[in-house]
Amino acid sequence: MKGASAPLQTIFEKHNKIVSNPCDMNIDVQKMMFESRDEAYAAFSSKLIPGRDDLLGVRIPILRKLAKMIIDEDEWNEYLDTWEPHHLEDYLLRAFVISYVKVDVDERLSLFKDFIPLIDNWSVCDSFSNTWKPKENEKEKLWEFILPYLESDDEFRMRYAATIMAFHFVDEQHVNDIIRSLDTHHNDGYYYKMGAAWTLSVCFAKFPDITYDYMRNENHLDDETFNMLIGKIRDSYRVTDDMKSKVKLLKR
Repeated sequence: MKGASAPLQTIFEKHNKIVSNPCDMNIDVQKMMFESRDEAYAAFSSKLIPGRDDLLGVRIPILRKLAKMIIDEDEWNEYLDTWEPHHLEDYLLRAFVISYVKVDVDERLSLFKDFIPLIDNWSVCDSFSNTWKPKENEKEKLWEFILPYLESDDEFRMRYAATIMAFHFVDEQHVNDIIRSLDTHHNDGYYYKMGAAWTLSVCFAKFPDITYDYMRNENHLDDETFNMLIGKIRDSYRVTDDMKSKVKLLKR
């Protein structure tokens, strides 16, 4: 199918069970993704992810459903053991499998640790960091897990830590720690800067007084990141017009 993707129901009725032979399973997964590709969507998405020309054009809901199917068939270990990436969607699918599978927090973070060095674009990074919803008694281990990635020189490992903060930790307990962490950890990469700016804008939306005080007093953000932050705040529907006007005056 070269145009629009095949309907979900048709695809998964045709492949209603992933084969149990691990040598064939990843071949079957590749066939399922290939049959559900959408070339127009691939062309659109490739413009948003510079440097990647390996997109099939499989939409995120299909990949999420396929990940759950792999887990439901109890084939996820075999899938990971024989995983071989050919397209960007292979990275997304692996991210969803390790996020949805029911394992304890220590095993999950071990799976995450193996995967994070493979992230090299914002799409995989953000889809991954937003998929697992940690329970309250798991969040502190996740917090401790992500902090070392801010010490990395790698743009996307640092973005991963920043986006995890945005999705899971902008609360009264962590907001000041988030601001301090992002104020003191810098990277010249555009995608880290944008991730840090977005996370701080979430802090502003939820804790405007704390974040505004940080912005108007001494901080260590470079000018580009600081102005990105102002732009994100001004784009937010959760920030009042009065506060948007105030932060506009801080632009460097």
